[in-house]
Parts: sequence; structure tokens; C-alpha cells
Amino acid sequence: MDTRALYQERLGPIVRRVEQALADCSDLDPEFEKMYWAAVGGGMRFRPCLLQTAFVMCGGEDEEIWIPAALAVELLHKASLIHDDLVDGDPLRRGKPSFCHVYGAQRAVIMGDLLVARAYRAIDGLEDLVRGEAARRARQRFVAAHYDMCRGELLELMPWRGAPTVDCAVRVISGKTASLMEQSLAIGAVLGGGNAQEIDALAKYGRFLGFIFQTVNDINNLTGFDSNTKGASLGDLEEQRVGFPMVGLAMQVGEERLAALSAQARRDAEGAKQAGIEMSVLLEEGPVRQWLEGILEDLQQEAVRALSAFPESFERHALESIGKDMFESWFWEPD
Repeated sequence: MDTRALYQERLGPIVRRVEQALADCSDLDPEFEKMYWAAVGGGMRFRPCLLQTAFVMCGGEDEEIWIPAALAVELLHKASLIHDDLVDGDPLRRGKPSFCHVYGAQRAVIMGDLLVARAYRAIDGLEDLVRGEAARRARQRFVAAHYDMCRGELLELMPWRGAPTVDCAVRVISGKTASLMEQSLAIGAVLGGGNAQEIDALAKYGRFLGFIFQTVNDINNLTGFDSNTKGASLGDLEEQRVGFPMVGLAMQVGEERLAALSAQARRDAEGAKQAGIEMSVLLEEGPVRQWLEGILEDLQQEAVRALSAFPESFERHALESIGKDMFESWFWEPD
């Protein structure tokens, strides 16, 4: 079962339940309710689905327990997208005008902050639903995700000193992308009553999934696919953002050539076009592509091993299907 079929057949009810929770916005001032829906609308509600799947895998049954946490991770994710588009200057998000493009930078900053505040209010609601330490532990993991996301984004914006390294890429990705996937699964496991081994296994799976997600996303940026979904591409090259593709490129062409390509991409439209052609050649075949595929295969194998702590079940199969689809087709051959 691929991810699209999985969503249509089994995860759809989870998505709809999260969207009902998002719609409970009676406290919002009517003046910016439309902006709120522009901020939270759309998307696959991927992280809430990860959280609920982990919840069930660890024995959770009460729907009311996972919903506040799922709402919290979705709101935090949406806030990060608004801020990310603003920082990157992306005019599109999933092929539609980005929030900052429609409403401007000032409102983008504040709306992102508002979503974060609502996310914390949602996670705090667990105290009324969960007995014992589970609510506190879930909140600790949510705070850790938020902190790590900010840390990773700031690391990405820091200037390089020398060639980009694998260690630097790991630090960036583990914060900006992997952390929320990791903690979404861990929070679901905590609320579902999972033991330490189960929580750790699901957290590891989320971490590896995040690394795969971000690496394929970076490849899309450098090979031009982002021009259809974000309205721009080559941003990682222009801004010299650290990720595994940029590390592989630096190892193959050298630090000086990579810096020259970055300058060329920033120069003008023709320069960007020529840099894009070279990026596609380097990333679609040859040593850089082989190196990246090796990293992604290692990550996928580590993810599969993490889930081996669980017996066969629909939920385990669902997580494995998501990882397999992400690695093999969802991003490599986008519709």
C-alpha cells in the first residue's frame, strides 16, 4: 500500500479529526480568522498521523488523549512553514501563494507566533486528560522539538567556514526537520503508554524519516523541482545552505567551484539557469548521486531496524510504507 492509498483508506479519519480541532477557533478575532485558515489550511497532516499511529502501536485507545497533542504538532509545523517561507523568500507553498507573499512579512511573523502560542495551549490541555507523568513527558518532548527546530534553522543561516561537512549537515537537519517527526512519534508513544524501548524505537524511526525527507527535499531544490512548488529553486545553492547534497557537491567539485556556482546562481537569470543545468547533471547521475543514494539507503535501513522492536501490525506496516514511499517515489518522481 503506497502513502496516497494509505491516506485515502486508513489515515483519512485522523486527518479529518485534526482538521476539526483546527476549526475550533472561536477565540479568534473575526478580523484575522481568514488569515488563520490561510496559515493552517492544506497539507497532509503528516506529523499528526505519525503521532496517532505511534499512540495506537503502544496500546493507546482513547481518541481524546492524542487529539490535543496532534493539534499541537500540526500548529507548530504550520508556524515553521510560515517563518521558513519568509526567511527563504519563497513566493509559493505547494504551488500556491505563500502566506508571506499574500499577507506580508509583518503578519507572517506574528501569525507564526500566534500558531506557536495556540500549539502550547493545545499541549497544555493534556493535563486535564492524562493521569500521571505522561502529560509532563509529552510536553517536555514538545518543548524539545520547538527548541531544536529553532536551533537547526539558526545553524542553517550561519555562514560556512570552509567546506560544508557531514557533521554540520547532521546538526542542521536533526533540528530543523527531523526533530518534529522524531518527537511526534515519541509523544504518541508516551501518551499510548509505551515503554522506554518502544518510545526510543519510534523516536529513532522519526529521526531517520526526517533525514530522508530533508535530503530528498534538498535534492529537489537543487535540481529545479522547487520552481513548481515554491516558485523558486536553487535557494540552497544561492544561500549556501548546508545539507547532504551540498556536502556531496563540495566533495566532488571542491569548495572553490561550489562557491563559484553559488555566485553564478545569484548573479542573474542566465547565471542561475547555467548553474541549474550543472546542478542537475551533478545530482541526477554520477558520484554525487551515488553518494547521496548510499546515505539515503543507510537511513532507510536504520529506520527499518528501529521498527523491528514491534510485532507485525497495520500501524507498523503503515510507518514502513510511508518511509518506503518517501524514499522510492514520493519525492524522487513527484507528480
